[in-house]
Amino acid sequence: MSPSVLLLGSAALMLFGALVASLRRWPGWGIAMFTAVTLWEVTEGTNAAQINLGVGLLLSDLTTIAVLAAAVVRVVRGVRLQGTAMVALSLLLALTLGSLLYGSALFGIQQAGNEARLAFLQVFCGALYVATLPGGERVTMLVARVWVTAAIVLSVVAILWWRQVGISSNSTRVLIDGAFHDSRPLGAPQALVIGQAAVMLLYLRWPGRLAFWSRPLAWALVLIVLLLQHRAAWSATGVMLFGWFLSRRGSNASSRLRTLAGAMAATVTTLVALSYNWGGQVASSVAASGQDDHTLVWRADGWLELLPQLRTPLDWLIGLPFGTGYKRVMDGILVSLSPHNYFVQLLLRLGLIGVCALTVLYAAVWRSAAAQSDASNDTSKSSSAPGLLFRLLICGQLVFCVADPLFPEQAMILGLLIVSTRPRPALESNAPAIRLSSSNLPSADLESPQHPLPPAAQRRRVGR
Repeated sequence: MSPSVLLLGSAALMLFGALVASLRRWPGWGIAMFTAVTLWEVTEGTNAAQINLGVGLLLSDLTTIAVLAAAVVRVVRGVRLQGTAMVALSLLLALTLGSLLYGSALFGIQQAGNEARLAFLQVFCGALYVATLPGGERVTMLVARVWVTAAIVLSVVAILWWRQVGISSNSTRVLIDGAFHDSRPLGAPQALVIGQAAVMLLYLRWPGRLAFWSRPLAWALVLIVLLLQHRAAWSATGVMLFGWFLSRRGSNASSRLRTLAGAMAATVTTLVALSYNWGGQVASSVAASGQDDHTLVWRADGWLELLPQLRTPLDWLIGLPFGTGYKRVMDGILVSLSPHNYFVQLLLRLGLIGVCALTVLYAAVWRSAAAQSDASNDTSKSSSAPGLLFRLLICGQLVFCVADPLFPEQAMILGLLIVSTRPRPALESNAPAIRLSSSNLPSADLESPQHPLPPAAQRRRVGR
């Protein structure tokens, strides 16, 4: 080994150690970095982030290794992997690593890693990083701030794209630099992030000026989700918003009036937009995206073609190793794309054990979130928001997983949900009160070592 290679390797290890230490020390920085890298890769494409280190790695692979190392350091320093949701996450991560090792021996590390990295390794490692943080409102607000910031940036990117290309349906292609591209500026994962940020703006109590602008900004983000024309994101956001409306039955009159005013403002804005020349085109493209069922039928046929790959009881139990691939024949054409259904994908790679582990994880989070909501006696948004918000985020992710897998940035939400289930030590204010009276106080000798005199009394006694 040459001295230059040794020097560069030592410098890389030092930088990696400093990165892990910073991720452990400042969780907000870690959450923001992981989310920004994964969203950037989805927007620009994974080919733009390839790093050749003997095997093709993504920038998100390196950040995943860093956040996993930070989580391991926390566990070594005393953070316990306790709670049903945390145990289920650990089981999912163990199954993923085992299937990856087996698949690497059969098909090579590159082929197995390409299948495992996005929807499995990065999701579960990122969730473990957040899940090992101390629970509480601080972590919720950290993730919420990152999510709202990401949603605003993504919305600006979408608006700039529409200004240049226009708004078209999900089946339309546009010609850019001699190549055809999807007419939609953002994918379904980014649309889901925007929808989740809108729900967070509606539920959480925000400080400063954002408290006033949270509602208008939330409805603007909902409009962006609608115009992005991803039906998976439509369904997930619609379910979350529907739950939000149902949870407002106990709100006061002024809050209901603000909600009505926001809905009226959104309606008027939509009508004004439709009055322009491009309004009819936008309305027709949105309607065409909602009526097109070809994609859903095509995906469902693909699920039925993939399930026969599980031939033996062991295959159904633990799944096939990573690297096996998702090849099937659709309409006479060989297709190798992922199933576009996270539950089917989980069944194929981690088996029924993996599906049950994910089900137990969400069930544990749901139960904990319901307990938080039931324990709150105040109907205001500030007190009842966390439990209700967590349950809506669960519903949004589950609905989204029917048509798409969990993407790496959703690991931050999954980790936040797991944090909410962690047992917390009882607060002193919640400890049972002990009544003391002169009749039940034990007699004590003021001169005994167990009850020393105060310094002033000692001096008076010595003076005597």
